Amino acid sequence: MTVELVGIGFVVGSSFVQTVTESIAFALLALTLGLLIAAWGLVSKVRRRLAAGAVIGLAALVLLVGVPLVRLETCENPIDKVLSMRLPVVRS
Repeated sequence: MTVELVGIGFVVGSSFVQTVTESIAFALLALTLGLLIAAWGLVSKVRRRLAAGAVIGLAALVLLVGVPLVRLETCENPIDKVLSMRLPVVRS
């Protein structure tokens, strides 16, 4: 395992954790970061970065679909749960 892959893990790791614990919007951030890493790999012609970005993007898509389904499954009234989902507040 290279230092580069560990660094990439630190870049996207918090987004994955916050997708599960805080808000689904962090999955979109992880997807964006994965696409940026894949583009970086494509431009620099480094297959390891391209593969890492693709894996991150696919994992973010799985979380984007899976986390809301699990949240709906575990609540008593799914409609109330969907209506009460919150997005992160951006403060300036």
